[in-house]
Amino acid sequence: MNKINDLIKGIRTGEYWYVWVAFLLFVLSVIYLFHVEGKEYPSVKEHNDAFYLAGRMIIASLAAQAIAVESILLSGIMQWFVLIATAIIGIYAMIRIDKLPIWEER
Repeated sequence: MNKINDLIKGIRTGEYWYVWVAFLLFVLSVIYLFHVEGKEYPSVKEHNDAFYLAGRMIIASLAAQAIAVESILLSGIMQWFVLIATAIIGIYAMIRIDKLPIWEER
């Protein structure tokens, strides 16, 4: 519980500025996603490519947020295992974004 209080205090004081940067990247990625959604494209392929780029940006910013918070809360060898696993999962999701179930039609 003490580490969480330190995290909140550090975010408020600006000591952990990189958490704010990761959050800003997430917000900008979501804004770009809404921009892509409302824009008209000449072909479906171009629209899908722009949509996938926005999705990759969102996944990357969420991975950056997770890594930033994990680097604060964890320590030692466990920190490195979790950070590497998070990075690998984020990169894999970015590569295989077109196969993720978030794009399935209902």
